[in-house]
Amino acid sequence: MKRRFLQLTQKTKHPGQGLVELALVLPIFLLLLIGIIEVGRLVYTYSAVYSASQDGARYGGTLNNYQDGAGICAHAINAGVGIGLTTANITISYDQGPTISGQSLGLTQGTVGNCTTSAATLQAGDRVIVSVSKGFTFFIPFSKQNWGPTITSTSYRTIISGVDTSSSLPPTATQ
Repeated sequence: MKRRFLQLTQKTKHPGQGLVELALVLPIFLLLLIGIIEVGRLVYTYSAVYSASQDGARYGGTLNNYQDGAGICAHAINAGVGIGLTTANITISYDQGPTISGQSLGLTQGTVGNCTTSAATLQAGDRVIVSVSKGFTFFIPFSKQNWGPTITSTSYRTIISGVDTSSSLPPTATQ
């Protein structure tokens, strides 16, 4: 009886079984791991492009800075850290915003600037439009041409006046 119990509880050896299981599971595991890494890189690139367009538009939305194309681009490049933004990835344009005259809500496009030129004279209520685009390429090529999506984000900010952007201190309450 004791001998029968020992025979049932002892594990029989199958040489090479672990190697076969590893060969079957490893490709699926590596594909899943590479997919997770690529999706993480894609989400990070999207987030950096979105932040870059938001920060550039935020800086350009003040009346004192809307003509500073180099400053708008510098803020966008600093916000999009880690993805290699250049001035070629950034487009700055201006419009007069949605107008509510009668029944038409149309946008009248203004002058288009870039990182070295400035816009025409604008006034409070006009909008600055910062568009940032960046091509994304995968680490693992899926075809002979290493393709990937182009991630684009466009942000609009209405130009306001009376805001001091030169100080990094928070505003104080005045009585």
